[in-house]
Amino acid sequence: MWRRNERDTSRLGVSVGRKFGRAVARNRFKRLAREAFRCDERLRAAGLDVVIVAQDGAALQSPAEIAEGLRDVLARATTSKARTTRER
Repeated sequence: MWRRNERDTSRLGVSVGRKFGRAVARNRFKRLAREAFRCDERLRAAGLDVVIVAQDGAALQSPAEIAEGLRDVLARATTSKARTTRER
């Protein structure tokens, strides 16, 4: 999920519950998600607050799949902004 913020940069929050797996799996997912966020210049400059809530099966995702998911969030946020601007 995401929401626009009042800043020039984006922020990331990652929530991984115990049902996701052992601590090693939870920490690996959080580490990969933060790295994917850090490496995507467009996402960091978008002015979004992004919260990732890990679901079952996410532990099996590769770093590229996690990065792709973050790019999808950026695309939806950009489309939503354009729609909101036209409606005003």
